[in-house]
Amino acid sequence: MHGPQMSLLSDVLGFRVFCTAAPVLFQVPILRELLLMINGRSVAYKSCKTLLDAGRSICISPGAIYEQLNFRSDQEIAFFPPQLGFIRLAIKYGTPIIPEYTFGENQIYYPTNTGRAVSNWLYKKTGFGVPFVTGMFPFPSTLPAPYDVAIKLGEPVEVGEI
Repeated sequence: MHGPQMSLLSDVLGFRVFCTAAPVLFQVPILRELLLMINGRSVAYKSCKTLLDAGRSICISPGAIYEQLNFRSDQEIAFFPPQLGFIRLAIKYGTPIIPEYTFGENQIYYPTNTGRAVSNWLYKKTGFGVPFVTGMFPFPSTLPAPYDVAIKLGEPVEVGEI
């Protein structure tokens, strides 16, 4: 393995993976350092390209902030942006895509109309996608409601090289 920096996802996959997050998160002192310590990197094209140039693997969640702000707790739903640049990068570098879905994730928090309005306003003003939700308690909380969550990985999809 790769020492103390090995992430949980790396343990599952058997190789070192850098998980990506919104570039704005790397502008917040302390949060940036915490993300870097757990193999977090910006999802910006330049950052992903640098990692792939170095022969590293990256983990990208296509729905990202939009999905965090628009989820529904009464059904499983996934959002994909219109431009899927990560697929072009995978093809360019001949890197397989490993599909992943977290079942039950939408059911551990509940959106409210007020929380959704505040979240969307904050996102438009700052670029931060902070969902204001309820969970275990009927007021804004970071404690999730009890629900079985299961992360499933699909078989790698070989994309070939250009």
